[in-house]
Amino acid sequence: MPLPDANKKSPRVYPLLQNTDLENLAYATLQSTGQPVAIEEMNEDELRRLVLVNLARLSVKGEWNGLLTTGGGGGGGNFSDNIGQLLQDAYSTAGAQDWVNLASIAPFGVSNDSNAILIAEQPSFVAFISPNTGTLSKIQIYQSTVSGAGNELQIRFYESDDTTYLPTTSIGTEVIVPIGTGDPTGTLEITPTADIELTRGSLYYIGYVQTVTGSVSSRGVMAGYSPSLGPTQSVTAAQGNLMRYVSGVSDNALPSTASTDIEEYSFSEKYRLSVGVQF
Repeated sequence: MPLPDANKKSPRVYPLLQNTDLENLAYATLQSTGQPVAIEEMNEDELRRLVLVNLARLSVKGEWNGLLTTGGGGGGGNFSDNIGQLLQDAYSTAGAQDWVNLASIAPFGVSNDSNAILIAEQPSFVAFISPNTGTLSKIQIYQSTVSGAGNELQIRFYESDDTTYLPTTSIGTEVIVPIGTGDPTGTLEITPTADIELTRGSLYYIGYVQTVTGSVSSRGVMAGYSPSLGPTQSVTAAQGNLMRYVSGVSDNALPSTASTDIEEYSFSEKYRLSVGVQF
């Protein structure tokens, strides 16, 4: 039976979802079907069909994404799901091949980047919310100066703990950027040697460290102006969301699994590494 007072022919919802049973209809499929539909009177029939199909799907699967939650799994309407959707919308609009500077996107990012001496002999960690679901195809940094024969910048991506929200297990393997004497400077693009898979709306960390002691300058952003993950010292001494080990961890190398012995930088450590990615 058609919807009351509705045109019998569905121009979008039913044709795109036909031959799909309710048990196997994913929220993401329903979401992609409905996203292009403008909210206006001429689309009332399609909007009602979309709601009807979703209610039927929810009744069959007992899974309430899209009604009580935002579709990212777990938790009702939590912040990371919502910011993930916002970032995904912006990313999709920009185009799949555009670079995303993870140090500049919401909610932890700032845009006042500058070449700076990064204190990177100890492993350092920067939080970010992934703007997209997928595998990283390229990673980009800007290296202003180099120092130390054979020096390398190691970069790893880390999952976050569901309880402490601190970095835990690394994803894939480390990305190596040559930054020693005689190595190229400027914009450097690296293709990961192992898959680094991220999920939109999830919290991750970028870990980085230089392997040889020496003063090098990379593109960074001011951590002191970004939201803090922990308590700050005073209203004039914001710490930012750059993290470092307290003790007991070797310098000049990144661990495959992050220790819990970690804290935020003091407010005097201002810069954190800018890392661009392509999915």
